[in-house]
Amino acid sequence: MNKILMKKKQNQWKKLLISLVLLWVAIILSVVLLPVWIIYTLWMILDRIFNPTSNSSWKKAIGYLASTIRSVAVGIDQIWNVICRDLFNNILITWNGYKFWNVQETISSVLWHNQIDWTLSKTWKRVVKMLDRIEKDHCKNAIIYINKK
Repeated sequence: MNKILMKKKQNQWKKLLISLVLLWVAIILSVVLLPVWIIYTLWMILDRIFNPTSNSSWKKAIGYLASTIRSVAVGIDQIWNVICRDLFNNILITWNGYKFWNVQETISSVLWHNQIDWTLSKTWKRVVKMLDRIEKDHCKNAIIYINKK
């Protein structure tokens, strides 16, 4: 085997090892920071409610909480869009559908693309209907929400 090919294989293994280490660091940080974030955010909101600086402080606190929770939900959604891309692309959309893969996009956004292109499987059509019951035009609004950022 020539030296260039061996070097490429070593680089691939090195990239894999680095990726695994970074994954573990991200998981550990998530486990540590999630409870800290929850406690700190609740403390801030309770402080705004019980120590109001104006009549609308509690409304601002609730709005802040809703915005924060929505941002966390979008981030988690984006992660699962990437993690499950092979599964979703192979099983849940037609072969020519808009693909799951972009870390900047949510699952709902990809669903909307496939809904307007008529490339959703029956399973995903049901998911879209369920999401639309929770929030009117959820998947359509997901694209608008992503583009607003």
